[in-house]
Amino acid sequence: MPILTGTIDDVTGSPLPDRVPLATLRVTVRAPSRRSSLTEQARLVASVPVPVEVSPTGEISVELEPGPAVMLVEGEGLRDVYELGVTADMTLLTEALQEMSPTRSWVESQMVQLRSQTVTAAGDAQAAKSDAEGAASVAEGHRTHVDAIRELLDEAAQTNVAPYLTDTALKATYGTKAEVQSVAGSVSTETQTRAANDADVLSQATAAGVASSVASAAYVRPSDLATRSTLTPDGRSTFDLFTGSGSGATGGDWATRIIPTGSTESAGPTTPAGGPSTRFTITGAQTADFTLQDAEPRSHAPGSIVHAWLWVDDPAAISQASIMVLSGRSSASTTWQRFATNLSHGWNLVRIAADSGVLTSWGQPRRITLRIITTAATGVAWGRVWVECPRKAQMVFVEDRGYRTFIDIGLPALRSRSVPVTWALDMALNSPDTSGPHITDAEVMQFAGQGDVMSIHAYDGAVTATMTPAQIRQDALRAQGWLLDKGLPADRFRAAYTQNNAPNASAAAPFFPAQATSTNQSASLDTWPHVNPQNVKRYQLHGRDNATIDSVFAQLKATHGLFIPYTHGIGTGSTSDMTQAGWDYFLSKVDTAFSEGWLEATTWPAMLAKAGGIVR
Repeated sequence: MPILTGTIDDVTGSPLPDRVPLATLRVTVRAPSRRSSLTEQARLVASVPVPVEVSPTGEISVELEPGPAVMLVEGEGLRDVYELGVTADMTLLTEALQEMSPTRSWVESQMVQLRSQTVTAAGDAQAAKSDAEGAASVAEGHRTHVDAIRELLDEAAQTNVAPYLTDTALKATYGTKAEVQSVAGSVSTETQTRAANDADVLSQATAAGVASSVASAAYVRPSDLATRSTLTPDGRSTFDLFTGSGSGATGGDWATRIIPTGSTESAGPTTPAGGPSTRFTITGAQTADFTLQDAEPRSHAPGSIVHAWLWVDDPAAISQASIMVLSGRSSASTTWQRFATNLSHGWNLVRIAADSGVLTSWGQPRRITLRIITTAATGVAWGRVWVECPRKAQMVFVEDRGYRTFIDIGLPALRSRSVPVTWALDMALNSPDTSGPHITDAEVMQFAGQGDVMSIHAYDGAVTATMTPAQIRQDALRAQGWLLDKGLPADRFRAAYTQNNAPNASAAAPFFPAQATSTNQSASLDTWPHVNPQNVKRYQLHGRDNATIDSVFAQLKATHGLFIPYTHGIGTGSTSDMTQAGWDYFLSKVDTAFSEGWLEATTWPAMLAKAGGIVR
């Protein structure tokens, strides 16, 4: 790796104040990962700051990859942030300019680099065009590169964004660069007021790198779904509704088998999992129902997710694809129905949560119908259709904000039942001592030591519904930094958004493999694995009557889904809190489920560990 050497004055481009002894300086560098070119990877990758040794005479030696870097110089009463932009031969594009009064920023330097690449690429394109006919494709590639670079420069010039490019491909660079500046304490780009002391600022800078590595440690591997019928190694089983072949389903053929009217049946392509499929060629616009039926219902364990392999010739010709399951002995029973969404050409693995709706006699399928509604002639193929049956339902209990009444009343009751609590914290609102309305910092550490999970509600309780993407990221980084300062792990599952509402929650997705609902899905069960990890459904306990609680526990028992109940305080009279009677009734339902053996209390990190650290 190239090494940049020189004195502090040389690198920073300006002398340091005489009052700052060189021996007391603390210099750290945040450098990007290896990149193939500045244009291909313009985003400044957040990384953990690397210390740089300063000699008694002020000389430093910095190992840098070509590209941008940020250097932080700190001393007594001194904190300066400098940008370094380095070419492949280690020529400084930016003479480490101070952020507060730049004469050339890193982005402006990059524009110079882009112009140079434009000239070079244009020359390459001209030379390629003069070559033999076989080089024509190479010339076209160079021409495309030139056009892309010119478009970036044109947009920058039209919007007059120097020194910061804020449009199209470099928009991400601006967002991250502003975050780095803000968390390093040099400038603030937020519109909301945030209070932070020096230690807090440093923790935020650390969080930017650590939270990114935390998110990347939990891999999302859609390809695994193609070969694994069981998605987590926790003892769950599967039950086939349809094996994919024309002969019927596991356990013997269905008594009655009805193919869609006006369609032609044939053997379909092999599914990505290696199984058979049945193809239907549909001649025009119609409702095409493929139905399997028995005189008596079959039986399977409580199932949380229905899967199906579905081949689609032309998604534009399909207005609806759905799975219907009629359960129970009566042919007049109400049918459970769910719709497949976001279909694409070729094989689709449809994953549908069986966590709500009509669940009468769920687990006793008597008839299944695989329905396709078309707008034109097309072809589809149904492969294996199956139900995934977890061993037990799982409950992740969440306490939003950490109210004193919950700590005094609710927590002892859960402790006596060995139910861990996931605390969705508003860190800046923690009370200084136990006389306050919220959890204290000392209690956070105490409860974490007892096996509870410390997660995020919002750093300071701000309403997330009106936050911009940059503010959503900043909120996440501040909260992660606070956890890291306490020696706690950075949060992998964000357990709450304020008011369950954050239209720009996707901006924080790089920091969390899974996030609680940001679209107010606060009255439903979820599944594990999640069907949508970035919008995990929760269940609001407060304000529910006994009949509603009975209903959700019945759904949970029928499906063995994932239950994430949450509340605030207890017995205060506020509509945002549970009444004492409501809390007692909820506990009675939990006790019954525990005694019957179909419910277990857990945490999101514990479920992730059982899944081998994989979020699918």
